[in-house]
Amino acid sequence: MELRRRGHRLPRAGVGVRTGAKGVIGTLTGSDPTTSHDADELVVTQLGRDAVGAGDEVVTLGSPNGRPYPPGITVGTVTDVERPPARSPTPPASTRPSS
Repeated sequence: MELRRRGHRLPRAGVGVRTGAKGVIGTLTGSDPTTSHDADELVVTQLGRDAVGAGDEVVTLGSPNGRPYPPGITVGTVTDVERPPARSPTPPASTRPSS
């Protein structure tokens, strides 16, 4: 389900994250109900081409001066890396939230 306003797609809320030992930068969002992701699953969209894999830890990237998001807080673990969608250079990574 895509949210729209006056014909424009509305941005989804997300938080900057680092994934795996290389600290691959990406954005963590909630799952889209129109995809195959579970309702309680999170999705990391990578901003670089470095590989991430199942079992990689996902931590907050942090904001300037640590507000509103302090760096290094574990938010989840990658469970699966999908094939990239058409016209996307990087694959989304399904993520299990931390408890």
